Amino acid sequence: MSATAAVKRQRGSTEFAGLSDEDVMRAVQAGSVSAGSELVRRFSNRMYRLAWRTVHSDEDAEDVVQTAWLKVFSRAQQFQFRSKVGTWLYRITFTEALLLLRRRPSRLSRRVESLERFSKQNPDHRALVCDRGQEPDQLLQKRELWMAVEQAASKLEKLQRQPFLLCVLGGMSPKTCAIVLDISYPAVKSRIHQARLAIQRQLQEHLTGRVAKSRKV
Repeated sequence: MSATAAVKRQRGSTEFAGLSDEDVMRAVQAGSVSAGSELVRRFSNRMYRLAWRTVHSDEDAEDVVQTAWLKVFSRAQQFQFRSKVGTWLYRITFTEALLLLRRRPSRLSRRVESLERFSKQNPDHRALVCDRGQEPDQLLQKRELWMAVEQAASKLEKLQRQPFLLCVLGGMSPKTCAIVLDISYPAVKSRIHQARLAIQRQLQEHLTGRVAKSRKV
């Protein structure tokens, strides 16, 4: 960054020092370019982290954030301050991340690998796919089981699917998830629990089907 650019950036940050996110957003709606730069400065890193937790790719996360900012500024006048500015930005980011995953099914194999890494780092996550009659490690070694998890998650009701994807598969904390989805912390915990039960039922059917198929061979 050049010295001139650094000075301009410093001026921009001091211009809005002490102002709330809502005040900055009002300035954006009034047409202030520097307010838009301030909004980007305040939220880009957090939006990137959210995007990365969803798509698990640096390049894709950057694409998501860029698209999200385009949506933010094109829809700035539609924001009515019924929720926090950050919550609105996170919702747009999360939606764009999900849209990207749907447009690029080839990313599924990468997503499966990330799920395997996550399961090793979070032993409690293994309870999601464990069958009492089999060893967890034996189940988790099979990628097709993770494929079944993804498919089962896609069949969840929207209220359950979003917190499940963010917290269980994406590694986001329930408290952060509550902010992103603009719901209470207990609601996040409850929906994740319901999602786990639903997916356990679907995975049990998947495993039962595999056993029946193997017996026919």
